[in-house]
This record gives sequence, structure tokens and C-alpha cells, in this order.
Amino acid sequence: FEKVNEEALLCTAYSPNGEFEMAIENWKSVIVSADIYHMSVDVNCQSHPLNTSFFLNNFLPPRTGKSMVAFVIGLEAIQGELQSPLIAGNKYKIKFYTSLANNSGIAINNFGVKFLQEPYDQVRDGYNLVPDVNYLEVIRETEDWYLVELEFTPQISGQKYFVINNFFPSSETRIEPNLNRLTHFTALDNVTYYYFDDFYIIDLIPSFQPIGPFCKGIIFTLPEVSENG
Repeated sequence: FEKVNEEALLCTAYSPNGEFEMAIENWKSVIVSADIYHMSVDVNCQSHPLNTSFFLNNFLPPRTGKSMVAFVIGLEAIQGELQSPLIAGNKYKIKFYTSLANNSGIAINNFGVKFLQEPYDQVRDGYNLVPDVNYLEVIRETEDWYLVELEFTPQISGQKYFVINNFFPSSETRIEPNLNRLTHFTALDNVTYYYFDDFYIIDLIPSFQPIGPFCKGIIFTLPEVSENG
């Protein structure tokens, strides 16, 4: 979430009219509107990570860098764009960090990721997407960042976009009260507001640039690190 247009960052919440997309690159708020929290805005702004007056704030800085996002998972969703499309048969590791807002009323599981060949379209895709991978543990962490790790092997190539959300109804979601609430706001009793930072989608099959050709007897050095690390 580090590629931002600082001039487009807001002091308050982001409305669902493109404000999120104007302020950040390679990410899109696809259902309602996610929020961006950035260390460069005034500390009195709702969207400053360390603001002490916003009732949903964790007073938690981004895990790395200066920027992170947050949204009500299950009600809102975000879409990311990969640098290159997934390759069928390759195994990928998906990693991201999340933290439940202090005053959210409930904690849940079902943190899912759905990969798409085209950007998500609410009219075309609706709300009935089935996640390709899904994290089944309830995430209760409010004081630090919680690491989520998943693995995925696509059956087709070409997926370049991914959506993060809870893709299941409440009846199929584990719901627990947030026992770490600092202040009780009745309006937040059923709210699942989570912060997110540091998304990684890593191809676990090493990829190397071709080298050579070499004549017989020539000594050469093989690369020690693949293109994907």
C-alpha cells in the first residue's frame, strides 16, 4: 500500500465514489469503500494510524512503511493487481498481516482470496464469488499484527487480480465477541473492521533467466537467487 498520491489522501473516511482509487495505486475498493491510513496526514485526522480520537483506531502504526488500509470485511472488499498473471500448476504462497480494530464488536474467520482474470465487476460477478483460498481461524488480535499464510495452485493461467473478503454468509462464519474492546459502542456490536498491511503473493517455483549458450570448456557461474527470490 506504499504507492500513494499523497495529495489525494483524505483526513476522514473514504466514500465509494473513487476516492480510494485516486489515492492509491494497484488497489481498488470494489464493494462500498475501504479506508487508507497514512502516516503523512495530520495526526489529528481520522485517517492517521495513531489518531487517539477515532473510535475504531488501533493506535497501531503500519507494519512497514507509512501506509495501511482497513475495511469492514464481509460488508466491504478490496481488489489488488498482480505484477504478472498467475501460471497454471505453479504453487503460490499468499501472505498478509491483519489486526482487528479495538472497538469492533466481533471477530470472525473466513478471510478469503479470489483470483480473477479480469477486474471485479459487481454487476457481472455479484456477491456469490467462491474463494480460491480461505483462512479458517478466527482472528482476534487487536494489539499487534497477525500473519495469515495460505497456498494456492491455479488450474488455469492468466489471473492478474484478486479480491479479499469474507465470501460466506453469517450462518457459515465463526463469529466471536471481541473481548479486547476498549470502549463499548452499541453501534459497533456487529462490526468487523480489520486493518491490513503487507500483502505478498509469491511464486514458490524458482524462475531463472536463460544463460548461455557456452562453448565446451567454458567456466560459468549459475545464479544463486531466482527472479522471484
